[in-house]
Amino acid sequence: MKERTIFFLILSLIFSCNTKFEKEKWQNGIEYDYPYREKMLNDLLNNYDLKGKNLSEIIKLLGNPNDFCDHNQYELSYRIKLIDKPESEFSNIKVKSLIFELDKSKTNIDSLTIVTKVYLTE
Repeated sequence: MKERTIFFLILSLIFSCNTKFEKEKWQNGIEYDYPYREKMLNDLLNNYDLKGKNLSEIIKLLGNPNDFCDHNQYELSYRIKLIDKPESEFSNIKVKSLIFELDKSKTNIDSLTIVTKVYLTE
């Protein structure tokens, strides 16, 4: 009986870490801090067919990206979670991001990855 209770407790903890994707909560955040995105990421990736969607569909679903990558005109980025807070005004910030790679026409999503990016604060 005790093992069964522990099993259900662990199972409920696992499922409580994930939250269904909600557009309003996804967009709720400031600069590097988005409190809901980490918890909604699994639902977003598993239940929404993001690859192959066009750019306007992604923006309609997720809102404007945090970054259109300067070094790569075929990427757009949504910040997921602040990993390391800056210790001083000029320290690095480490952020987990969802990156969409566009096809050559810059209209459809070709692939997506989750990466950790480092930003230099000024």
